[in-house]
Amino acid sequence: MKKRIEKEAKRSLKTLVLSIISCFILVLFIVQLYKSLFITKPERINLLFLNQNPTLLSLSTVGESNYYLNLYPDLKLNVPGGYGDYRVGALVKLSQLEKDSGIISRAIGGSTFTFLNYYFYPNNIQTYFGKIPTSKFNLNLKNIIFNKSNASFFDKAYLLIKILGVQNNNFIKLSAFEKINNNKDLVFDSERFAEEYNGLFFQHTYRDERKSVQILYTNNYNSADIIAKILENNGIRVVDISKTDKTDKNCRVFEKAKKYSLTSKNISTYLDCKLVNSDTEISDIVIFLGHKEELWK
Repeated sequence: MKKRIEKEAKRSLKTLVLSIISCFILVLFIVQLYKSLFITKPERINLLFLNQNPTLLSLSTVGESNYYLNLYPDLKLNVPGGYGDYRVGALVKLSQLEKDSGIISRAIGGSTFTFLNYYFYPNNIQTYFGKIPTSKFNLNLKNIIFNKSNASFFDKAYLLIKILGVQNNNFIKLSAFEKINNNKDLVFDSERFAEEYNGLFFQHTYRDERKSVQILYTNNYNSADIIAKILENNGIRVVDISKTDKTDKNCRVFEKAKKYSLTSKNISTYLDCKLVNSDTEISDIVIFLGHKEELWK
Protein backbone atom coordinates (compact mmCIF):
# COMPACT_ATOMS: atom_id res chain seq x y z
CA MET A 1 0.00 0.00 0.00
CA LYS A 2 2.79 2.38 1.00
CA LYS A 3 4.74 1.64 -2.18
CA ARG A 4 1.64 2.30 -4.28
CA ILE A 5 1.10 5.67 -2.56
CA GLU A 6 4.76 6.60 -3.14
CA LYS A 7 4.50 5.54 -6.76
CA GLU A 8 1.37 7.64 -7.27
CA ALA A 9 3.04 10.60 -5.53
CA LYS A 10 6.04 10.35 -7.87
CA ARG A 11 3.72 10.12 -10.84
CA SER A 12 1.80 13.19 -9.70
CA LEU A 13 5.02 15.13 -9.13
CA LYS A 14 6.27 14.16 -12.58
CA THR A 15 2.97 15.30 -14.11
CA LEU A 16 3.17 18.58 -12.23
CA VAL A 17 6.74 19.24 -13.35
CA LEU A 18 5.88 18.44 -16.97
CA SER A 19 2.85 20.75 -16.76
CA ILE A 20 4.96 23.61 -15.39
CA ILE A 21 7.59 23.10 -18.11
CA SER A 22 4.88 22.97 -20.78
CA CYS A 23 3.29 26.19 -19.49
CA PHE A 24 6.69 27.88 -19.44
CA ILE A 25 7.41 26.84 -23.03
CA LEU A 26 3.94 28.01 -24.09
CA VAL A 27 4.49 31.42 -22.47
CA LEU A 28 7.87 31.78 -24.22
CA PHE A 29 6.22 30.77 -27.49
CA ILE A 30 3.50 33.41 -27.10
CA VAL A 31 5.96 36.14 -26.06
CA GLN A 32 8.26 35.44 -29.02
CA LEU A 33 5.31 35.40 -31.40
CA TYR A 34 3.98 38.66 -29.97
CA LYS A 35 7.37 40.34 -30.48
CA SER A 36 7.82 38.94 -33.98
CA LEU A 37 7.24 40.52 -37.37
CA PHE A 38 3.94 38.66 -37.66
CA ILE A 39 2.54 41.03 -35.02
CA THR A 40 4.68 44.18 -35.24
CA LYS A 41 4.67 44.37 -39.07
CA PRO A 42 6.85 47.45 -39.69
CA GLU A 43 6.47 49.21 -43.02
CA ARG A 44 10.04 48.49 -44.01
CA ILE A 45 12.51 45.79 -42.95
CA ASN A 46 16.24 46.13 -43.65
CA LEU A 47 18.38 42.99 -43.76
CA LEU A 48 22.11 42.57 -44.15
CA PHE A 49 23.73 39.39 -45.48
CA LEU A 50 27.43 39.32 -44.60
CA ASN A 51 29.33 36.79 -46.69
CA GLN A 52 31.52 36.79 -49.78
CA ASN A 53 28.87 38.94 -51.50
CA PRO A 54 27.62 41.36 -48.81
CA THR A 55 24.12 42.59 -49.59
CA LEU A 56 21.76 45.04 -47.90
CA LEU A 57 18.14 44.19 -48.62
CA SER A 58 15.27 46.60 -47.91
CA LEU A 59 11.80 45.06 -47.96
CA SER A 60 8.54 46.98 -48.03
CA THR A 61 5.65 45.26 -46.25
CA VAL A 62 3.02 47.68 -47.57
CA GLY A 63 4.01 48.13 -51.20
CA GLU A 64 6.43 47.08 -53.91
CA SER A 65 9.34 49.41 -53.13
CA ASN A 66 11.99 46.79 -52.50
CA TYR A 67 15.69 47.63 -52.81
CA TYR A 68 19.06 45.94 -52.64
CA LEU A 69 22.58 47.28 -52.28
CA ASN A 70 25.56 45.18 -53.34
CA LEU A 71 28.75 45.81 -51.41
CA TYR A 72 32.07 43.93 -51.55
CA PRO A 73 34.43 42.67 -48.82
CA ASP A 74 37.28 45.16 -49.38
CA LEU A 75 35.02 48.21 -49.39
CA LYS A 76 35.46 50.20 -46.19
CA LEU A 77 32.73 51.71 -44.03
CA ASN A 78 33.09 54.16 -41.22
CA VAL A 79 32.41 52.18 -38.04
CA PRO A 80 31.21 54.37 -35.14
CA GLY A 81 32.87 53.81 -31.79
CA GLY A 82 36.36 54.90 -32.72
CA TYR A 83 37.12 52.09 -35.22
CA GLY A 84 37.43 54.38 -38.22
CA ASP A 85 37.13 53.02 -41.76
CA TYR A 86 36.83 49.24 -41.64
CA ARG A 87 36.46 46.55 -44.31
CA VAL A 88 32.96 45.14 -44.82
CA GLY A 89 34.41 41.63 -45.06
CA ALA A 90 35.85 41.90 -41.54
CA LEU A 91 32.84 43.34 -39.69
CA VAL A 92 31.70 40.01 -38.27
CA LYS A 93 35.20 39.19 -37.07
CA LEU A 94 35.45 42.61 -35.44
CA SER A 95 32.11 42.23 -33.69
CA GLN A 96 33.19 38.83 -32.35
CA LEU A 97 36.54 40.11 -31.12
CA GLU A 98 34.88 43.06 -29.38
CA LYS A 99 31.96 40.89 -28.21
CA ASP A 100 29.57 43.50 -29.52
CA SER A 101 27.19 42.49 -32.31
CA GLY A 102 25.88 46.07 -32.32
CA ILE A 103 28.99 47.03 -34.29
CA ILE A 104 27.40 45.55 -37.42
CA SER A 105 24.19 47.53 -36.97
CA ARG A 106 26.02 50.79 -36.24
CA ALA A 107 28.40 50.35 -39.20
CA ILE A 108 25.59 49.86 -41.71
CA GLY A 109 23.19 52.31 -40.06
CA GLY A 110 25.85 54.99 -39.77
CA SER A 111 26.87 54.56 -43.43
CA THR A 112 23.49 54.23 -45.16
CA PHE A 113 21.47 56.16 -42.53
CA THR A 114 18.94 53.35 -42.27
CA PHE A 115 17.57 51.24 -39.43
CA LEU A 116 19.27 47.87 -39.81
CA ASN A 117 16.77 45.40 -38.38
CA TYR A 118 18.43 42.02 -38.98
CA TYR A 119 21.78 40.64 -40.07
CA PHE A 120 22.83 37.17 -41.20
CA TYR A 121 26.29 35.62 -41.44
CA PRO A 122 27.67 32.06 -41.83
CA ASN A 123 28.18 29.86 -38.78
CA ASN A 124 31.87 29.40 -39.61
CA ILE A 125 32.96 32.96 -38.91
CA GLN A 126 35.66 34.14 -41.28
CA THR A 127 37.13 37.21 -42.90
CA TYR A 128 36.24 37.80 -46.55
CA PHE A 129 38.30 39.47 -49.27
CA GLY A 130 37.36 40.79 -52.68
CA LYS A 131 37.44 44.02 -54.66
CA ILE A 132 34.60 43.42 -57.11
CA PRO A 133 30.92 43.55 -56.10
CA THR A 134 28.57 40.97 -57.57
CA SER A 135 26.83 42.30 -60.67
CA LYS A 136 23.43 40.76 -59.95
CA PHE A 137 20.92 40.18 -57.19
CA ASN A 138 21.36 36.71 -55.77
CA LEU A 139 19.54 35.87 -52.54
CA ASN A 140 19.95 32.36 -51.16
CA LEU A 141 17.07 31.67 -48.80
CA LYS A 142 19.25 29.12 -46.98
CA ASN A 143 21.10 32.10 -45.53
CA ILE A 144 17.97 33.09 -43.63
CA ILE A 145 17.25 29.57 -42.43
CA PHE A 146 20.70 28.35 -41.37
CA ASN A 147 22.93 31.39 -40.85
CA LYS A 148 23.56 33.07 -37.53
CA SER A 149 21.32 36.06 -36.99
CA ASN A 150 19.67 38.38 -34.50
CA ALA A 151 16.31 37.33 -35.99
CA SER A 152 14.08 34.97 -34.00
CA PHE A 153 12.52 31.79 -35.39
CA PHE A 154 9.23 33.62 -36.08
CA ASP A 155 11.03 36.57 -37.68
CA LYS A 156 12.86 34.18 -40.01
CA ALA A 157 9.58 32.48 -40.90
CA TYR A 158 7.98 35.85 -41.70
CA LEU A 159 10.94 36.94 -43.82
CA LEU A 160 10.91 33.71 -45.79
CA ILE A 161 7.21 34.08 -46.54
CA LYS A 162 7.66 37.74 -47.51
CA ILE A 163 10.68 37.18 -49.76
CA LEU A 164 9.11 34.16 -51.46
CA GLY A 165 6.21 36.42 -52.39
CA VAL A 166 8.47 38.93 -54.14
CA GLN A 167 9.92 38.27 -57.56
CA ASN A 168 13.64 39.00 -58.11
CA ASN A 169 12.83 41.53 -60.82
CA ASN A 170 10.81 43.54 -58.29
CA PHE A 171 13.98 44.53 -56.43
CA ILE A 172 15.53 47.86 -57.41
CA LYS A 173 19.32 48.06 -57.34
CA LEU A 174 20.93 50.93 -55.42
CA SER A 175 24.44 52.19 -56.15
CA ALA A 176 27.25 51.86 -53.61
CA PHE A 177 28.93 55.22 -54.12
CA GLU A 178 32.61 55.39 -53.26
CA LYS A 179 35.21 58.01 -52.45
CA ILE A 180 38.90 58.10 -51.52
CA ASN A 181 39.75 58.72 -47.87
CA ASN A 182 42.90 60.31 -46.46
CA ASN A 183 44.68 56.94 -46.57
CA LYS A 184 43.78 56.59 -50.26
CA ASP A 185 41.42 53.71 -49.55
CA LEU A 186 38.05 53.29 -51.24
CA VAL A 187 35.32 53.97 -48.71
CA PHE A 188 31.54 54.09 -48.88
CA ASP A 189 30.33 57.62 -49.65
CA SER A 190 27.55 58.07 -47.10
CA GLU A 191 26.75 61.68 -47.96
CA ARG A 192 26.28 60.99 -51.67
CA PHE A 193 24.22 57.89 -50.90
CA ALA A 194 21.95 59.96 -48.65
CA GLU A 195 21.58 62.71 -51.25
CA GLU A 196 20.84 60.29 -54.10
CA TYR A 197 18.28 58.25 -52.18
CA ASN A 198 16.76 60.89 -49.94
CA GLY A 199 13.29 59.78 -48.83
CA LEU A 200 13.65 56.27 -50.20
CA PHE A 201 13.52 54.66 -46.76
CA PHE A 202 10.76 56.85 -45.30
CA GLN A 203 8.12 55.07 -43.27
CA HIS A 204 4.75 56.77 -43.54
CA THR A 205 3.86 55.81 -39.98
CA TYR A 206 6.43 58.26 -38.66
CA ARG A 207 5.22 60.96 -41.01
CA ASP A 208 1.60 60.36 -39.96
CA GLU A 209 2.45 60.56 -36.26
CA ARG A 210 4.36 63.82 -36.90
CA LYS A 211 6.42 63.52 -33.72
CA SER A 212 9.29 65.96 -33.27
CA VAL A 213 12.55 64.78 -31.71
CA GLN A 214 15.27 66.50 -29.71
CA ILE A 215 18.65 64.79 -29.16
CA LEU A 216 20.75 65.61 -26.10
CA TYR A 217 24.46 64.80 -26.00
CA THR A 218 27.17 65.41 -23.39
CA ASN A 219 30.49 65.60 -25.25
CA ASN A 220 30.36 64.35 -28.82
CA TYR A 221 28.18 66.21 -31.32
CA ASN A 222 29.06 63.77 -34.11
CA SER A 223 27.29 60.94 -32.29
CA ALA A 224 24.07 62.94 -32.09
CA ASP A 225 24.45 64.06 -35.71
CA ILE A 226 24.76 60.50 -37.07
CA ILE A 227 21.71 59.36 -35.11
CA ALA A 228 19.77 62.43 -36.29
CA LYS A 229 20.57 61.58 -39.93
CA ILE A 230 19.40 58.00 -39.44
CA LEU A 231 16.13 59.15 -37.90
CA GLU A 232 15.49 61.76 -40.58
CA ASN A 233 16.28 59.32 -43.39
CA ASN A 234 13.52 57.09 -42.01
CA GLY A 235 11.01 59.93 -41.87
CA ILE A 236 11.40 61.05 -38.24
CA ARG A 237 11.69 64.82 -37.76
CA VAL A 238 14.64 65.96 -35.63
CA VAL A 239 14.14 69.59 -34.58
CA ASP A 240 17.07 70.12 -32.24
CA ILE A 241 20.47 68.76 -31.20
CA SER A 242 21.71 70.24 -27.95
CA LYS A 243 24.55 69.78 -25.50
CA THR A 244 23.59 68.98 -21.91
CA ASP A 245 25.39 68.97 -18.58
CA LYS A 246 23.73 65.75 -17.43
CA THR A 247 26.22 63.15 -16.23
CA ASP A 248 23.81 60.22 -16.19
CA LYS A 249 25.25 57.29 -18.18
CA ASN A 250 21.86 55.69 -18.90
CA CYS A 251 20.41 56.24 -22.36
CA ARG A 252 16.74 57.20 -22.26
CA VAL A 253 13.95 58.14 -24.65
CA PHE A 254 11.39 60.50 -23.09
CA GLU A 255 7.81 61.04 -24.23
CA LYS A 256 4.82 62.47 -22.40
CA ALA A 257 1.89 60.31 -23.46
CA LYS A 258 -0.76 57.96 -22.09
CA LYS A 259 0.23 55.60 -24.87
CA TYR A 260 3.71 55.66 -26.36
CA SER A 261 3.88 56.46 -30.06
CA LEU A 262 5.33 53.99 -32.53
CA THR A 263 8.03 56.57 -33.21
CA SER A 264 9.29 56.62 -29.61
CA LYS A 265 9.00 52.83 -29.25
CA ASN A 266 11.02 52.17 -32.40
CA ILE A 267 13.68 54.72 -31.47
CA SER A 268 13.94 53.10 -28.04
CA THR A 269 14.29 49.65 -29.60
CA TYR A 270 16.82 50.70 -32.23
CA LEU A 271 19.09 52.54 -29.80
CA ASP A 272 18.45 50.04 -26.99
CA CYS A 273 17.45 52.85 -24.64
CA LYS A 274 14.83 52.78 -21.88
CA LEU A 275 11.51 54.42 -22.79
CA VAL A 276 10.34 56.82 -20.06
CA ASN A 277 7.08 58.72 -19.60
CA SER A 278 8.18 62.27 -18.83
CA ASP A 279 7.50 65.91 -19.67
CA THR A 280 9.42 67.28 -22.65
CA GLU A 281 9.96 70.91 -23.55
CA ILE A 282 10.68 71.84 -27.15
CA SER A 283 9.78 68.51 -28.79
CA ASP A 284 7.42 65.56 -28.48
CA ILE A 285 10.27 63.11 -27.89
CA VAL A 286 13.66 63.65 -26.25
CA ILE A 287 16.60 61.29 -26.65
CA PHE A 288 19.30 61.48 -23.99
CA LEU A 289 22.20 59.46 -25.38
CA GLY A 290 24.10 58.74 -22.16
CA HIS A 291 26.67 55.96 -22.65
CA LYS A 292 25.41 55.34 -26.22
CA GLU A 293 27.23 58.51 -27.20
CA GLU A 294 30.58 56.68 -27.01
CA LEU A 295 29.32 53.88 -29.25
CA TRP A 296 28.26 56.29 -32.01
CA LYS A 297 31.15 58.78 -31.96
